[in-house]
Amino acid sequence: MSWNRRYHFFLLFGDTKGENAPWNKEVWRNDVFPKLDILFKQSSFYNKIGVGSLQYSPKPDSQYYEPVKLGRLSWNSPEKWTLNTSTPIRFHHLDVWAPSRGACEKLNSSPDVYLSICNERDALNLTTTAFEWLTVLAVATEIQGDVMSKVIALSKALNAKKTVHIERGWEQKLDDTNWSLVNSIQDTFSFGIYKGDDRSLHEIQFENIEFSPFWNIIFER
Repeated sequence: MSWNRRYHFFLLFGDTKGENAPWNKEVWRNDVFPKLDILFKQSSFYNKIGVGSLQYSPKPDSQYYEPVKLGRLSWNSPEKWTLNTSTPIRFHHLDVWAPSRGACEKLNSSPDVYLSICNERDALNLTTTAFEWLTVLAVATEIQGDVMSKVIALSKALNAKKTVHIERGWEQKLDDTNWSLVNSIQDTFSFGIYKGDDRSLHEIQFENIEFSPFWNIIFER
């Protein structure tokens, strides 16, 4: 194991918000978690999964928000970070490592499975979005099992608009005419990855984004 491992690398572009967002308690528990848990159980470090989430709550008598102190989070107990529909808290980001980030540092290795979900609207303070959330998923290629079918099932559970795939190393830089992946997998964000400049994907009509031939499209609706 090392930081040079190869991965099935996926981007899932979401088209849900509000009560249907993946961070909604009911949606996560009933639809999303069961599909993701199957993937994470492929790791021998399933009992050492690390979870982090960034959220903001309104400051009393103020127009501003402040970070929510969530404490230690557990993969199998998402009650601390999943949200109810009526909450004023703004969900920004979730990241999950198997094993945890700290364990990866001790092992000097990238994880078996990595996941992040970003709420594009609130995290980027957007009024108009091409997609409501972005999920980054990486599964080490040596992990056994039919990863593609599992990710397609996850895409359906997440109501993804489109899911794309490429194989890459954890820190491998890749680019072509339209796409530029210059950061490590854990640092993949929507801003700046398209057309190799600082354009936001949200400045482009989603149907006009050119995914092929750089990406393999494995799911769309």
